[in-house]
Amino acid sequence: MINDYIVRTLKNIIRNKKNILLILIFSLLLILLFLDLTFIKNAYSYIDYSTNTNIAFRTFTASKDNTTIAEVTKKIKELDNVAEVYDSFYRTSIQVESDLKFNELNGNLQLIYGTENITPPSIKGKSIKDLKSGEMICPIDFYPNSLSDGFNIDDSKIVAPEESLNNEFNVYYSIFKYEEGSLDIIEESATKRFKIVGLYDSKLVMNENNTCYITAQDIKEMGVNQSLNNSDTDDSNYVSIDIVVDKVKNLNKVRNKVASLGYYVSKEANAYFDTKEINSIFLLAYSFFLIIIGVIFFMYVSYLHKKAKSESNLWGILRACGYTMNDILKKEIVEIVIILFVSFIISSIIFSTIFSLVIKDYFKYTTYSGFYVKNSILFLFLSFIILLFILIFIEKFIVRKTIDKPISNLLMED
Repeated sequence: MINDYIVRTLKNIIRNKKNILLILIFSLLLILLFLDLTFIKNAYSYIDYSTNTNIAFRTFTASKDNTTIAEVTKKIKELDNVAEVYDSFYRTSIQVESDLKFNELNGNLQLIYGTENITPPSIKGKSIKDLKSGEMICPIDFYPNSLSDGFNIDDSKIVAPEESLNNEFNVYYSIFKYEEGSLDIIEESATKRFKIVGLYDSKLVMNENNTCYITAQDIKEMGVNQSLNNSDTDDSNYVSIDIVVDKVKNLNKVRNKVASLGYYVSKEANAYFDTKEINSIFLLAYSFFLIIIGVIFFMYVSYLHKKAKSESNLWGILRACGYTMNDILKKEIVEIVIILFVSFIISSIIFSTIFSLVIKDYFKYTTYSGFYVKNSILFLFLSFIILLFILIFIEKFIVRKTIDKPISNLLMED
């Protein structure tokens, strides 16, 4: 009997323009629903990925008077859940130009300092523990250019590992110093010779593809304002340190421990998401979700009421011919299930096609940070199944309420 219902339903869909219109409307609504659900899912995934991958999300700053870097470092490293401690001066990222000439790229680099505990392992060449002055470790997908974020990366110009490794070049930077006998700050140009001795996967820490690691000695030598940095020596009276925690979930616990030792502790991690802005975005996304679901339910209920009114006479005839209420109910459920499944197939194909085009043109940049915006057909299918069961329940209630009348009443209804 179910097979007969399916065959008749398919014929009705083809013959009845109203069913075709219904399929198109539901397909459009499902596309909007899939768009919203996919955004919410990827947004949560991106926040989770960023906070657990980029160490800045689990790093905070602490400072104290009348102490030394050596004393502070030793004391804080003894605390549980502390992965690394280093002078905040080393956090500075140095933007430099170089004479690297690869694939018409301009040779712009970001230089940072790392330790064994916070630098990803080298895939080729030297590791961070073996790094010497004048050496650096760069991304394996090297892109030495001022426009190194994923929005602007040209895949064809990424430097091959065999070309970048062991390459020697000059780096040009500026040093700012006080003019002798004056409070004026003067800028001096400087040059330093470097060699790429190792390659790492920048995706593991969400670094841009022109970010290279150098030694603490080179960071100090190339410091943006080394004459004003008062933590160059271990006997300074004031120190500021960056504390890297092993996991994000332990951040507040470690922060409280450090504060209890008499340190001034930053209120936020070195990198964080604006909670107010994030909440506003998700509020809009969830509001959009509720609006779409509301429209689906409203249109569906309206459709069922019109259908019940127009087909009550037919249902009365079927009842008079020996069909039970369950038989009629099964027939109507099979019909709407087929209509909704056809809508799902159409909407998922259209959505997946649009998604692929959008990802290719606008979200390629996230892949260079290691995060992949995904379209999960399984997730969309499960969401659709949940919606389908809710709609079937609504239909059972409305149809059963209509056909649960005397046959004579059904036959007399228009």
